[in-house]
Amino acid sequence: MKSHISSAFKMLVVTVSVLGISHIGHTESILGKINYELYGVVTISTCGVLDSESEKYVDLGKYATKNLANVGDKSFAVAIPFDLSNCPPNGSVNVTFSGNKDSINNELLAIENNINSAKNIAIEISDNNKKRIPIGLKSENMLVDQNGNLSTLFYANYIVTQNRSIAGLANANAQFTVEYD
Repeated sequence: MKSHISSAFKMLVVTVSVLGISHIGHTESILGKINYELYGVVTISTCGVLDSESEKYVDLGKYATKNLANVGDKSFAVAIPFDLSNCPPNGSVNVTFSGNKDSINNELLAIENNINSAKNIAIEISDNNKKRIPIGLKSENMLVDQNGNLSTLFYANYIVTQNRSIAGLANANAQFTVEYD
């Protein structure tokens, strides 16, 4: 059974029908029927990050534009520790990162577009093997241990998307969704 967690609540699977019945004299007539379908999943486990880990600030560092001159040039990859708990023991988990996609390469996370923002640069997110995880697509499955825990690393780095990078602030925001079974 697959479950999705994206800082949302889980609801019980229920279908509710509401009938309006009116009694006029001795006859009954149905005034209307409205169907509501509520859905979700109730699980024994609630796989996810600890509240104390739910907001991470990752400093990608400072780089000279001369080191990020050509399309595809990258900064050093910065490790992002990622720990999950209360997952189904011996199960599998994958993560999907979402955020504003770069307009040149939609696999990359776009830099915030402000007055002082860097240009021609984006952020690449990679798995623990430093294989790119395109924004909006699931990572490969990762195995949870027998205690329901998973500790892994993701990486982030700057990457030049066109021409020469232009100096400026290079900030971005990403969210993640954890899927497990």
